Amino acid sequence: MDLDVSSPVLWEEIIAYFEERNIKPLRLCQGSRVHWRSRAKLAVRGTSEQPLIGLFKKGSHDVMPIPFCQIHHPAINLAVEHIKKIIVENKLRLYNEQTGEGDLRYIQLIVHRATGKIQASFVLNAKNINSKASVKWESILKKFQEGTTKDLWHSIWLNFNDRMTNTIFGENWHKCYGEDLLWEKIGNISVCYQPSSFGQANLELFEKMLVRLESIIPSQSKIAEFYAGVGVIGLFVASKSEWVRCSELNPNAEYCFSRSRFRLPKDVASKVSFHTGVAANMLSILDGADVAIVDPPRKGLDGAVLAALQTAPDLKQIVYISCGWDGFKKDCDILLESGWRLSHGEGYWFFPGSNQVEILAIFKKQ
Repeated sequence: MDLDVSSPVLWEEIIAYFEERNIKPLRLCQGSRVHWRSRAKLAVRGTSEQPLIGLFKKGSHDVMPIPFCQIHHPAINLAVEHIKKIIVENKLRLYNEQTGEGDLRYIQLIVHRATGKIQASFVLNAKNINSKASVKWESILKKFQEGTTKDLWHSIWLNFNDRMTNTIFGENWHKCYGEDLLWEKIGNISVCYQPSSFGQANLELFEKMLVRLESIIPSQSKIAEFYAGVGVIGLFVASKSEWVRCSELNPNAEYCFSRSRFRLPKDVASKVSFHTGVAANMLSILDGADVAIVDPPRKGLDGAVLAALQTAPDLKQIVYISCGWDGFKKDCDILLESGWRLSHGEGYWFFPGSNQVEILAIFKKQ
């Protein structure tokens, strides 16, 4: 059954903005309305007798349970029910923000699409694996995966965060069971993720965007990519390029990139490199590049990156993937004022029912 979800209110503003800059008609690309979310971060509160697993209500930290959520992959909903059961059966303590006591703060559930198995992460109010609570949870979770269907679990992880903060994850991770990496087939490439890796929740629509992006980039381009994450975009377009240089702030991303790169054909793998550091310190990857791909956070491009894009002598095309409309408008106006021309744009509704639209925009030199 399809949910009745209209287009986002923001879309009319986006259409008007692009039409004022002579880009029309603008299309809104959409995917499935149900069961599209393959990764979910859920808050855990309540008591061991009545655990609450779901989302914070707007403007609060009160958890609203979302059992059998229609946007979640069915395996996520099944995993939540199993987790609630072990909490009740083992009388496990749940985190209380007011007192700072209790153990379980959040869970993250990521689906391996090929098998439907779950990479499950449990965020504990603990310093590390040696704490008393962590030892207890590890023992319970090892028995847990044996007591439920093993076909459900790809891997089970602990994360440790004992700070009084809104940040979900701490820096330290520990695997209790299963595989080290979750591999996804995206188009013709295989990409791996650790539980700490950023990944798209709507992989079906993300794949469609990658195919579109690749079709727009000229063959044998020399590509510089900023904000690359684990390098999915760079790896996806590598076979069409002369070379690709990916840069990313997160030092843990390079491990996944290297493992994914190893699975490419040797002649393609040799084209792709990874550079770790703050985007503003990675400007040298633009040397000789004729295409730049940027996928910045919601606030938009770092000032130094934006300035470098305006003046890079060999650059002929900018591919801008935006998850923040206000940040994109700011950057777009600056690029247009500096001599770039907006040649194409389209929207991707990665989160049906929300008022958020991702933009794929192409800029060319005047």
